[in-house]
Amino acid sequence: MNKNNINEGIKYDKGKLQYRLVPPQVLEALACIFTYGIEKYKKEDSWKYVSKERYQDAMIRHFQDYMKGNKIDESGFPHSFHVLWNAASLVYKDLEDMGIGQQEDLWKYFNDKK
Repeated sequence: MNKNNINEGIKYDKGKLQYRLVPPQVLEALACIFTYGIEKYKKEDSWKYVSKERYQDAMIRHFQDYMKGNKIDESGFPHSFHVLWNAASLVYKDLEDMGIGQQEDLWKYFNDKK
């Protein structure tokens, strides 16, 4: 320990994810669309049973609207929120297709594949 700074400690966190790097507004935007979906479709996990192709199409439609300068969707939320949500759904579906469950350490899994 450094004698000049008794508050320095040891923390073994090399290779661990740094969640603090994800801006809270981005996580909140994602949660907004999840919540909107529950209110609209009345079932919390119904999104899991939609095909990847439909999420691909929806993501591109929202991105196209965003690129055309139409910032707000008919839902009242920005198209960028919907792009993020559809991308997140594709991540979920891809992991499911690869047989990677929620207990998997994704950082370790994909870095060990290098």
